[in-house]
Amino acid sequence: MHPPIEDVSINSKGAILIGSEFAADGPCSERTLFVSHAHSDHIGGLRRRGGSRETLCTPATYDLACHTLGYRPSGVRTVGYSKPVAYGEEILTLYPATHILGSAQALVETRFGSVAYTGDFKQPGTPILGADVLIMEATYGAPIYRREVGDAEVALVETVEKHLHDGPICIYGYTSKVQEALAILRGFIDAEFLLDSACDKVAKIYLKHGFKLPKYNLLDQEKAEGRSVVFKSLSKARERFQGTKILLTGWAPSLVTRVEGGYMIRLSDHADYNQLLNYVEEAKPKVVYTDGWRSSYAKVLAKEIENRLGIKAHPLPR
Repeated sequence: MHPPIEDVSINSKGAILIGSEFAADGPCSERTLFVSHAHSDHIGGLRRRGGSRETLCTPATYDLACHTLGYRPSGVRTVGYSKPVAYGEEILTLYPATHILGSAQALVETRFGSVAYTGDFKQPGTPILGADVLIMEATYGAPIYRREVGDAEVALVETVEKHLHDGPICIYGYTSKVQEALAILRGFIDAEFLLDSACDKVAKIYLKHGFKLPKYNLLDQEKAEGRSVVFKSLSKARERFQGTKILLTGWAPSLVTRVEGGYMIRLSDHADYNQLLNYVEEAKPKVVYTDGWRSSYAKVLAKEIENRLGIKAHPLPR
């Protein structure tokens, strides 16, 4: 027997309510809050935390969230993967999610049965959580978001290597995507890596939590010339750069797209449409809820799950 809709819902501030004890990824002072990862659309509960209940997240998520917020929120309890946490009659356990450093899925065992929440994830690399009820992201939940076969990591390495002889390369991306790209180039590209101060601060958090990055220097102290690869925030992508520019994006028409001054490479941290359906098919839940607070494709994905897999699905909020 799965929980009724009253026990799985989204409140007016974007928090996903699970069972009677837990909420995820949004403000909810009367429940214990779980933060799946440190992207800005998931840490609203940390910004506005009140009440006596604590917030749960992985240690890496807490450090990244503190960097984003500019202060260290109180009332936070960091929890490792596969470490059950009990409140009342309900138990929450975190499991890895391949998205950014520290990302986690949650499995909540309630008096009605089990509820799994994926948070944001990509495949391969994210374990499938079997549960009676599945709550999942829907960022690329429409059929138009099917990726053609191709390896984004190989495309990034090949594009950098091809143009290094032309002069410096600058890679622009969102927080965490830059660090992912730096890690991908490690061991394949013989060049000097230069990070601006903003990227360096996040890279230090990655290194603190055991993420392997190549040796790099600060751009503020070194000038980009010769065989060098610079890393900057995507917000600086419109600047003039004397060399080849590479923009990292979650979605683009093709794996590698020519743009003015360089290339756009699709290096996504989200599952595409087929991968979302595959997760549901393997998890075998009795009912699925899709997160419509953070995605405009929740209704589409819910309909596709029902039509293609024959599993009852509802978008949230309804």
